[in-house]
Amino acid sequence: MPIHATPALEALHRLRDLVAPRDCGGCGAVVVPGRSLCPGCLRLLDSLAPVAAEPGSGGPPVTAAGEYTGVLRRCLLAFKEHRRRDLAVPLSRLLARALSAVGAATAPLLLVPVPPTRRALRHRGFDHVGLLGRELTRLLPDVRLARVLACRSRPDSADLGRAERAQVAQRSLRALATRVRALRAVTARRPSVRVILIDDIVTSGATLTAAETALQRSGVPTRGAVTVAATSRHFPRKTGSSPR
Repeated sequence: MPIHATPALEALHRLRDLVAPRDCGGCGAVVVPGRSLCPGCLRLLDSLAPVAAEPGSGGPPVTAAGEYTGVLRRCLLAFKEHRRRDLAVPLSRLLARALSAVGAATAPLLLVPVPPTRRALRHRGFDHVGLLGRELTRLLPDVRLARVLACRSRPDSADLGRAERAQVAQRSLRALATRVRALRAVTARRPSVRVILIDDIVTSGATLTAAETALQRSGVPTRGAVTVAATSRHFPRKTGSSPR
């Protein structure tokens, strides 16, 4: 299975999503071909307000499109675990809204997606955060995707504590030197460009902290992160203070 889908394969997935009947990604109701969500779930997603959260000491400020609960949680699980690639479109619109909430949607952006492990990539069959990033480049002006991070194999962190998660994340994420040089060349030519991390969900914040650290060690300052969702442990602050 290739790490990144070819344009032809991506076009095939899009064609299938247009003609094949689907269940709503949020509630399971049957929806017409070409739709990913029923009107009710779409309204619920549209009603979400971005929330700001700190992932922890030393980590980047994060703005999430909503809390990881209800219809948003079900949509993310369907997208990630049940290969509902069609949900990338509504979920990327939520990410665009999070960028707008912090004044970044109209700025020139380089979006750095948090990479999957090879095991997760084999399980899902696609890079789900990378797909969200590609959709964002279609939605917003002057936005490019910068795949400058890679993830080494790492153990499942589901049962690990916060400190252990942080250690695992720091060991597993690395910046790719050749791609970092290309990114730095872009930011040198265009000082107004913001580098922002993107991910699907912030839980402990360990992964985003490790991603920012890997970039900073390579000489790439970031301006924060945006995610589709944040777990309830992240108490909202006033939106608008991040990304920095």
